[in-house]
Amino acid sequence: MKKIVISEQTTSEELVVALTAAYAEGEALENTVLEVEGDLEEANETINDLKEKLEAKTKEKSAKTPVVKVNGENYEVTIPKFNYDGKDYTAEDLKSDSDICKELVAAGFGGLRLVRDRKKSDK
Repeated sequence: MKKIVISEQTTSEELVVALTAAYAEGEALENTVLEVEGDLEEANETINDLKEKLEAKTKEKSAKTPVVKVNGENYEVTIPKFNYDGKDYTAEDLKSDSDICKELVAAGFGGLRLVRDRKKSDK
């Protein structure tokens, strides 16, 4: 914004020109603010849409992969079949064998991934 310097020598015409320019600049800034607010609203709609899609995909994926509880925490079984300690297991086997699940978690088995709760933002 251009600074207006007023002195005793400033004519009324100069003041009118300066004031007209200031109003025009103010109007241009207001239009810019309105544009940015529109862009922000559109961005928020896109973010909300993507959040909904992510939640749907997460629920869809969770429905497909078994989840087992070990020491009060949920673990997602990420592989359909594996061999541990000379025995073959399937993901479904883990749902009914809590002892092997505890062993696998303690061993750091990569086929079990900790399911972290996603905190919902109110913003």
